[in-house]
Amino acid sequence: MNGLMTAIEENIPIVNVVFNNQALGWVKHGQGERNIACDFAAFDHANIARAMGCHGISGGRSTPACAALQEALTCDKPTVVDVRTSLNETFMKVTSPLLGERT
Repeated sequence: MNGLMTAIEENIPIVNVVFNNQALGWVKHGQGERNIACDFAAFDHANIARAMGCHGISGGRSTPACAALQEALTCDKPTVVDVRTSLNETFMKVTSPLLGERT
């Protein structure tokens, strides 16, 4: 948020994309059943950005991420694209086999 405030004050049209799964997904999946300090409330990052004076776009089901990103890239002000994602994929599914065995 501090970076967005600076971008507003300095008129820097940066684009921030939030992949919003309402959690620290890698932490959540790595903890197994414990789930300590990794779940978030359903924050609307696009709405928070609008309240700060930025442009905010909610991507996902209603607005495809590609369309949201295209809109963000053509905007003349700092923009936050809040893309709703799921927790269905775990970090174990996307970890490279090149990492080898963990000890």
